[in-house]
Amino acid sequence: MEWDYQDLYEIHCPTLPVPSRPIIVHCQESKPFKKEKANIDPKVQRWHDRWWEEYHCPDEKTIVAVIVWNRFDNLRRWLNCWKACDRSESELVIVHNLESDNERYEQLCAEYNVRYVSRPNRGFDMGAFQDICRERLKNFPNDWNNLIWITDDCIPMQKDFVRQFLVKLRAGFIPCYEISDEVKRHIRTTGFLVTKDISRRLEFPRDPMETRDDCYVLEHKAFSIFDQIVAMGLKPCMVNPSLDQSPLWIRGAGVH
Repeated sequence: MEWDYQDLYEIHCPTLPVPSRPIIVHCQESKPFKKEKANIDPKVQRWHDRWWEEYHCPDEKTIVAVIVWNRFDNLRRWLNCWKACDRSESELVIVHNLESDNERYEQLCAEYNVRYVSRPNRGFDMGAFQDICRERLKNFPNDWNNLIWITDDCIPMQKDFVRQFLVKLRAGFIPCYEISDEVKRHIRTTGFLVTKDISRRLEFPRDPMETRDDCYVLEHKAFSIFDQIVAMGLKPCMVNPSLDQSPLWIRGAGVH
């Protein structure tokens, strides 16, 4: 079916869900003679200059990246959960901040046929996230469109958690596990999604990230990821407005 993202003198329809495999993309912005690619809505940039072959639209690549430090049992639990999940064609990548007894982490990922990427433990979880955004983390695949970033203590509770994130994204939102009003309104960095475009536009308090305070600055201080996404004209939202019904779970969050 045809997907009309824009029509009638470029009137936007942002609430119209974006299908994953449209046959036709009817949008004035996607035509190369209309606007430059860099100046059009990020949602339709991948169709720019493809109006004659729109039925060959490339599939989006989604990566679920789980950051692990020294909690081996959490990694085992995650891999067991992932084995049972409906993955929506996404790929799981384990990012390991090295500490001690590292070999068994890599071996466990190999047993589950999951990509394992190691890095020095610098900057904690947000240091690793920064490396991915800057496309400098060795062996991490950079050809993704959507990245779901999750800490190892935030465990899947519903098999289709990936689909739930993507449904919110395609409805025009930037989904996350939890938006908290403590301290100030912010996205909890235990679980959230960014697109490639967002990742390239995010600013960090320092490069490279080094301290726990750097991480807190990205969560609810001067460089808040929530504030930055809002400033981009995007709308962060929780995957489920009730933490009790969230597809992810972390000890101490909500009432379970």
